[in-house]
Amino acid sequence: MRNEGPHCLEWIAHHLAVGVGHFLIYTNDCDDGTDLILDALDSAGLVTHIRQSPMGKRTVQWQALKHASEHPLVANADWVLVTDCDEFINLRAPLTTLQEMIAKLPKGADAVAMPWRLFGHSGQIEMRDELTTLRFTHAASVDIQLPLAHFFKSLFRPAAFRQIGVHRPKRGKDRLPNWVDGGGDALPDEFAKKDGRINMFGIQTSRDLVQLNHYSLRSAESFMVKRARGLPNHMEREIGLGYWAERNFNTVKDTSIYHLIAATQSKLEELMQIETVSNLHRNAYLLHKSRFNEMMTNRADIQLFWHLALSGGSQPPSASLARTQINRIIKAEN
Repeated sequence: MRNEGPHCLEWIAHHLAVGVGHFLIYTNDCDDGTDLILDALDSAGLVTHIRQSPMGKRTVQWQALKHASEHPLVANADWVLVTDCDEFINLRAPLTTLQEMIAKLPKGADAVAMPWRLFGHSGQIEMRDELTTLRFTHAASVDIQLPLAHFFKSLFRPAAFRQIGVHRPKRGKDRLPNWVDGGGDALPDEFAKKDGRINMFGIQTSRDLVQLNHYSLRSAESFMVKRARGLPNHMEREIGLGYWAERNFNTVKDTSIYHLIAATQSKLEELMQIETVSNLHRNAYLLHKSRFNEMMTNRADIQLFWHLALSGGSQPPSASLARTQINRIIKAEN
């Protein structure tokens, strides 16, 4: 994490509520109090917080993954998920915990490819200190013809793999892991063999047990502050209008995560009772609001924010347009 102060408590509360046993969280270069919030939760025994000092040319995210691969918490865990602060496990009702979901998996399953569901800004312009899962209710359709929307993150048994990764773990040479989709249905061996395949575009899959709600934009104001922070694995990539357009699909209303909100709210209230946490959270939120206001004194930022506000939602591409564009990219790269 980097500068996730207004969001990290809700994210932790949500995942505590769905049965996550512990969190191994890396931070770098935080100046909004995210690291201080995590220190308080570390002292309470809920997370293990590691401050990272990036070195060399590899991205901070990959450096964290390398360190985590050798950490006892990962080695000794039954199941591991590598995830970000804008991704929320959405268990399908009546499931309320990961333990219940895992009990539904076929015997011998080693990994669950939890499919992304891209959530747009749902028309929300202003930053507010409210639950992400409650505010943002509109998403891309499940069958959207856009490869970006079909990425996934993996819940996996570390004993069955050689190394962890951002989207999926790396397999060993001696055994082919058993992969299932978000409905617990077996994925083909070809998928299991290709460690480099990190999306399921073109594969018929289910999400009857779980999907991963991905709130990569939140409100237009929050997006502007996120833009200033940068991406953890692509620091050179600009977060601009193109990033917004490729993710701001508000095509379908999806409130399937709502049955988990009461438990999240209860856990969040517990976290707020930990000494200093409530004040640190409030200060982080106010700091993000202040940073947005500062950006609104810069002509280029004012113009970009205006364009975001005017871009109410992106139009999903047709199947033919998506295929044509994919073929163009493949041809250009070759």
